[in-house]
Amino acid sequence: MSIVAFSFMVGGAIGTSIGGHLISSFGYQSLFTSYGVLLIVLSAIAYIAISEVAS
Repeated sequence: MSIVAFSFMVGGAIGTSIGGHLISSFGYQSLFTSYGVLLIVLSAIAYIAISEVAS
């Protein structure tokens, strides 16, 4: 149970820190752009990993 709580605390701290830095440096839209790029990259990795398991 403590690992789950620790993950939420660390995730909130890191996410807030990175998001705040992105917004202050590049503007509000950079936050959504970076999340979109990350989503596309992780989707491609998941597709490759799932197709290897299914074969």
